[in-house]
Amino acid sequence: MDFSHFHFAHPLWLWMLLVIPLIAGLFFLYYQRQKSAHQLEKFIDKHLLPYLLIGGEAKKKKVGIHLLLWSLVWSCLVIAIAGPRFDFRESPTFTRDQNLVILLDLSESMNAKDISPSRLGRAKQKIEDLLNMSKGVKIGLIAFAADPHMIVPMTEDKETIRHLLPSLDTDLIYVQGSKLTPALQMAEKMLENEAGNNDAIVVISDGGFDDPSAIQRAKSLGEKGIILYTIGVGTLEGAPLKIKKNEIPIVSKLEKEKFSEISSIGQGRYFDAGHGEQIALIFEDLEKKSELQEKTHKKQRFWQEHFYLFLLPAIPFFLFWYRRGYIFSLLLFLLPTSAEASLPSYFYNREQKANQAYEREDYEAASDAFQDPYRKGVAYYRMGDYKAAEEMFRQSKRKEVASSAAYNLGNALAKQNKLQEAIKAYEDVLEKWPDHMEAEDNCQLIKSILKDQKQQKGQNEGGPQKQDTEKQSEEEKKADDTQEKESPKNEEETKEPEEERPPPQQEKEKLPPRSEEDLDADLWLNQIKNTPKSFLKKKFYLESKKNGTKEDVDPW
Repeated sequence: MDFSHFHFAHPLWLWMLLVIPLIAGLFFLYYQRQKSAHQLEKFIDKHLLPYLLIGGEAKKKKVGIHLLLWSLVWSCLVIAIAGPRFDFRESPTFTRDQNLVILLDLSESMNAKDISPSRLGRAKQKIEDLLNMSKGVKIGLIAFAADPHMIVPMTEDKETIRHLLPSLDTDLIYVQGSKLTPALQMAEKMLENEAGNNDAIVVISDGGFDDPSAIQRAKSLGEKGIILYTIGVGTLEGAPLKIKKNEIPIVSKLEKEKFSEISSIGQGRYFDAGHGEQIALIFEDLEKKSELQEKTHKKQRFWQEHFYLFLLPAIPFFLFWYRRGYIFSLLLFLLPTSAEASLPSYFYNREQKANQAYEREDYEAASDAFQDPYRKGVAYYRMGDYKAAEEMFRQSKRKEVASSAAYNLGNALAKQNKLQEAIKAYEDVLEKWPDHMEAEDNCQLIKSILKDQKQQKGQNEGGPQKQDTEKQSEEEKKADDTQEKESPKNEEETKEPEEERPPPQQEKEKLPPRSEEDLDADLWLNQIKNTPKSFLKKKFYLESKKNGTKEDVDPW
């Protein structure tokens, strides 16, 4: 054995050895004090005391032996935890480190249909082709318009990208525009965190961005060895694009020359989306660059762990714990951790039982067990007892759920077809929280329902009662449909929509910090079934609001 490489993997644990002299010093001071304070020395000679006192010197020697033995055990344990190492084995390693970031343009102009099925549809097909060709290459995905949004970080799991690809659409973008420079900066930052220097960026767009700084950014990337490729989607003739209603359509064309210039400055190539075979050159370039680079043959050192050598001499001393009576105590000590998952229900408190009932979708039992009015209201709402839910939401006093309780009160009223009261509840929400978009949408929807009811009532006045009954049934159905347009505002929301709207801004009213108990108790309310598209829409909204990005005059 070669001990020239001896070291400890975690040497800071060795400071625990200082406990030994500390304990020894305390024992020494204790016995010195006992010795100096002995009152019998006034009546008996000092050298006769050991023979007259029962167990005096013998007890002291016994304690000293125990202290020595357990100091040795403590030393062995501390050294074992510190991780002694003195030999190793080496294994050769080799990495190619090929990294690729895809930038997908989601600006409004990508909806143009000058190529089939649309520019965005063709762009998704190109991404699928890139995924199929990217064996052994780590890929990341960024969508951009006015702001860049990371969809998938660098990964070798292509299925994650494929899963999110169908959800990518231009309606996810909160602030329209077409700025390439921020997206290139985000891609550069992603590549900086990856090993190796065989990096590339692929931009898929129609080139319709007015971003002069993109040229300089492309040049900077090329100087750093990051190759920039571009894939143009669209035609030179272009297609009409209507940005907003009642506006004159604008012809959006493929800016091929501008796009090609960016890739040329970035030391890369330009490809037309119509030529699927050409994009294979991207991976051929990455492969050639890997072959030209000096292959990184390194030997990775794997240290042999020898902590067990110091545990072996300490184990016999722990046989002391196997004396009669100690096993039962040890089992009692371990029982709470080992049997926690299978504890009978009577070990749980009322709130935990209610939470379990809610997770089992036993809303009746949950409504009986919950004590908090807001949670009881949620349970009643789930079981369809909207009248009881209304009463509970009115009784809710907790500040951290104030907006959710007020909003869900309106939902419960709408479910009962109390449309006027529901409008009043939504208006109260908007008065206190003006940015509550869901409350505003539902309020406008119910107002339109009432307006239709009045118009229909005027048209059918004196008509058959059957028509009124059928119309009332349709309006009730519309009132129920308002719930389908809801989206959870925060972790306290209760609806499970198929598609969410962007969440409102953070409430202006500053609420007191929530206790750990409240956070744990409300954790079950965060169990919301979500779709990838609604998740991405919320994510884009929050990132754009955080950046404070403003919409351009011509965002396409």
